[in-house]
Order: sequence, then structure tokens, then C-alpha cells
Amino acid sequence: MVSRPFWPLQATTLVRARWLILAPHPDDETIGVGALIAELADLKTLVGVIHLTDGGGSRPVRDSADRQRLVHQRRYEASQALWRLTGSRRYLLPSLGWTDGRPAAAGSVRYRESNRRLRAICLRHRVDVIVAPMADDAHCDHRAAYQLATHCVQSVPRAVRVAEYCVWGTAPSSRTHRSIRSACMPRGRRRSALRAHQSQLYPSNAQAFSLPMAMRNPKTFDFVYLRRS
Repeated sequence: MVSRPFWPLQATTLVRARWLILAPHPDDETIGVGALIAELADLKTLVGVIHLTDGGGSRPVRDSADRQRLVHQRRYEASQALWRLTGSRRYLLPSLGWTDGRPAAAGSVRYRESNRRLRAICLRHRVDVIVAPMADDAHCDHRAAYQLATHCVQSVPRAVRVAEYCVWGTAPSSRTHRSIRSACMPRGRRRSALRAHQSQLYPSNAQAFSLPMAMRNPKTFDFVYLRRS
């Protein structure tokens, strides 16, 4: 594997920035940027983590009550994971409530309301960077999260950047993106956070989503990518 140049976060001006993490589903924050979240919390520059979807589509449900139980379970798991990463549950922001696998169309009522909520968070907390999945990620919800983040920053009357991270996608070319690397964290700390997402590790039936084994041994650091001008 050919190494690529990167800048440690603490060696950049972004170390003083205020960061908002946009995760498509509960667990993507731990898989994609768990080490970054832990570092930002230590630096006291983490605004919070907000999920695009409510997580209610990860397994078949019997009825609306069963779906609501799954939604509550996924949110509790995300809260536990953030507590294990940061020592606090206060970083978990209310979900935007989209349905898994059915991203809202740009310009729809749901999309405009989500954009308004993100914009309000950016203004209230003076967010400098929104962290979203790669623009070309394989999952439709991940691509939608990136699109929403880019639309949001265009509507904020101050400079806000979008940084991208990999979940199902691959790292972009160093010709198009600059790489920022988080500090390393203990492997056990991230594994503990990942184990909080029990519904994704030990699904209740064969039709439910199950996190692939290759993603259950997380690395100790994260990369985020900034598009070059």
C-alpha cells in the first residue's frame, strides 16, 4: 500500500475549529469517526453528533410499535457509544428523523426542514466544520448526508467547511482532497463504543442488517478529507 501525505489535526488551524458530526445512521459515527469524536471532545471543540435517519430500518418490523421500539433502541445504543467515546451523553443531538434507505428529495418539505435545523445549529454553536460521509459513498443515505451538509453550508452566512469521512466508500485521491488524521486512541475504547451498537452486531433475525466482521476490528485513528480549492 502506498502511503499518502496527511496532516495531524493538532498541527492544523482546524484544531481550534468547532465541529459537527453528521452521521447517516446510529453506528456510523463510531465506525467512521469514533477516534475523531473522542479527540474533539478532549479538545472541547465537539459541538455534537446528529443522525440523518432514526435507525428504524435496520431490521424488518411487525408494526409501528415494533418500529418505534427499534428507533428507541438505536438511539440508546448511540448514546451509550458516545458516552464510551467522550465520557458524556450530551453530544447526542436530536435525529433528523429520515427513514432508512429513503432519503428525502432535495427541495422537499422534509429536506428543507432538515436544512433549516442544521443551519440553526451551525449559527447557534458557531460551527466551523460539518463532517459528513464521502460524496460518492455506496449507500444512498450516506450520499444524501453529504448533499445536505453541502447545501447547509451554502446557506450559512459565515465560513463553514465540509469534511468527508469513509464508511463504505474508499479514500479519495490526494489530488482532489487534503487528508487530516485524528490522534490515536486506545483500540479497546473504540471497540467498547462499537459494542454499544448491539442491534447491529447481534441482529434478532436473519433478515436484519449485521455489521460485517471486517468492520468489527476498528482502527485507532480516523482520516477526514477536505476538498482542495
